[in-house]
Amino acid sequence: MISYFANLGLSRVGELVRATTLSRYEKARTNQVMGTVVVDRMIDAITMLLFVGVAFLLDGRNIFNYLSRNAQVDSIKSILYSPYFWLLGVILGSGLILAYRYRSRYSGHPLLGKAVDLLRGFRDGMKTIAKLKRPGWFIAHSIFIWMMYYLMTWLCFPAYDPTANLGPVAGLTTFVFGAFGIVIPAPGGMGTYQFLVSEALAIYHIPGDEGFSFSMIIFFSIQIFLPSSLDCWELFSCH
Repeated sequence: MISYFANLGLSRVGELVRATTLSRYEKARTNQVMGTVVVDRMIDAITMLLFVGVAFLLDGRNIFNYLSRNAQVDSIKSILYSPYFWLLGVILGSGLILAYRYRSRYSGHPLLGKAVDLLRGFRDGMKTIAKLKRPGWFIAHSIFIWMMYYLMTWLCFPAYDPTANLGPVAGLTTFVFGAFGIVIPAPGGMGTYQFLVSEALAIYHIPGDEGFSFSMIIFFSIQIFLPSSLDCWELFSCH
């Protein structure tokens, strides 16, 4: 909950806050806990891609039609053909090669030692995925959590008259669009979530203003009201 709350202020800072808070509670090093957070996010990404795949299987025609109408192919080509893009790649590649070649010269530097220690702790944290006592339950809970995310979107459809007639497949497509809105670096997905949910609903002929209203209702109830309420409840229960 503290991670969700922090992300509302600054995108992705919640992951760092979660790692430092867990390290304090579990008496573990922050870099090791950060490694487990990265594993958590990797599993989230894989599970999200699974839902995206199911959405394409069930509603691929509508999704492909939307992508064909809105894909910005020219802007992607302009980036790839830009000399600045390739110049940046050459500079970064050269820097990595030089750092590896002359690594022994700076091996005794305290700053480098701290960086190596940080990376080792990070690696140890990521290795925890191979040491799980119940990996099956870990995978099952990860899928279950995302199922609940999906139901939080779909079960709101009957409560809003313009979307009341939309079925579970439309709910899945809307959920997938909204999930990408949360992933895009914006404070709590604010703005990007509303835009993509409205775009998803437009596929099913829901007008823009009504789609935006729906996205605002579920965004504030799910992303802001619920985490804030649970944070307050936990704060008061601790005292």
